[in-house]
Amino acid sequence: MTSIICLYYLIDNPEIAIAFLALIVSIIGVFISIWTIRSSQKHNKLSVKPIAYILPQNYEDKICVNIQNKGTGPLIVKKIEFIDLKTKVKTKSLVESMPNLQNYHWSNFSSAKEFVLSPNETKIMLELTGEIDDEIYIFNRELIREKLSTIEIYLEYTGIYGDKNIIFRYLLDWYKNY
Repeated sequence: MTSIICLYYLIDNPEIAIAFLALIVSIIGVFISIWTIRSSQKHNKLSVKPIAYILPQNYEDKICVNIQNKGTGPLIVKKIEFIDLKTKVKTKSLVESMPNLQNYHWSNFSSAKEFVLSPNETKIMLELTGEIDDEIYIFNRELIREKLSTIEIYLEYTGIYGDKNIIFRYLLDWYKNY
């Protein structure tokens, strides 16, 4: 009965009916705006997401471990550890985990504990290069392969929005078969 009275009242006063409909349309517009803003924020976060990738290289003339950013936004490394699964020893750089080289020097290595990688950028964590007919290099290469096969990389990183950290673990057992 009251709904019929309200209907008659709105028919007799069209300006109140128009105002009421405008209020309803405005409320719907506010909800659509909020949903659009949240969707846009989610899209923006996903469009600059970093993706960590470990690239082990195992050639006759080169042994190398790289970290790459395969995502579309900066990869901000908060923590990196290298864990020897045999001895349970944790180190902050990969070169600390390696045996001493015999009459040889590392081609390249990094001891950085925190760093930033741009999209498609590569950071060399450890690299040893040499000639395939050099006996000293071959000896060192086999030592390094054996040691690398027991190492697990623990990487904790985030993107530019600083959401929760992403934890990435990678076992370097790639070197085990050589």
